[in-house]
Amino acid sequence: MSGFPGVAQSGNAKGVRFKTKSAREIRAETVLLHDGIIPNVNHGSAAGLALKRDTAQDSWYPQSNDAIQVAGDARGILGAKAAHLNGIAAAHRIMGQNVPLDVMGKLEKERKFRTFIDQIYPPFGNGAPADEEMIICRCESVRKAQIQTAVENIGTDPNRLKTSLRCGMGPCQGRMCALSVERIISENFRCRCF
Repeated sequence: MSGFPGVAQSGNAKGVRFKTKSAREIRAETVLLHDGIIPNVNHGSAAGLALKRDTAQDSWYPQSNDAIQVAGDARGILGAKAAHLNGIAAAHRIMGQNVPLDVMGKLEKERKFRTFIDQIYPPFGNGAPADEEMIICRCESVRKAQIQTAVENIGTDPNRLKTSLRCGMGPCQGRMCALSVERIISENFRCRCF
């Protein structure tokens, strides 16, 4: 797991060492790195909604239109309170009503708090791991080096990459690996394709 700030790798996993008020270690045979959560764009994208980029969270999220209202974490990762408030706002819009000012005010407060959190804990730069042997797609056991080789040989077309590597075709349907694949391609080939 080398290549991430504050993460060191030494052989096979034996545990995780971290600092709180004092150093601490937890024994573990498997270590996974989590770099935040991203909105689920699958349903919105399938419905033909436009996607908007959130650079602070390094993610995309679907935009509501006149026929479809997006709510909750699909609208952006703002937290549980904001997800609930977004649901209330969407219900008012669906009924053709104005969203109550107190709901809008509370949503704005949650957005400001999220902006603060994004400033303190930004995503790890590009987020692509340095280790070429790291498994990126756990469903299909595809390593970073395989993705790089496929892009060099067949290009950055997502459908061709999926057909060639099967990334995004396992049980998670790309919900776990698509962003990592995008970051690897972006880091090495200066493009965005997922």
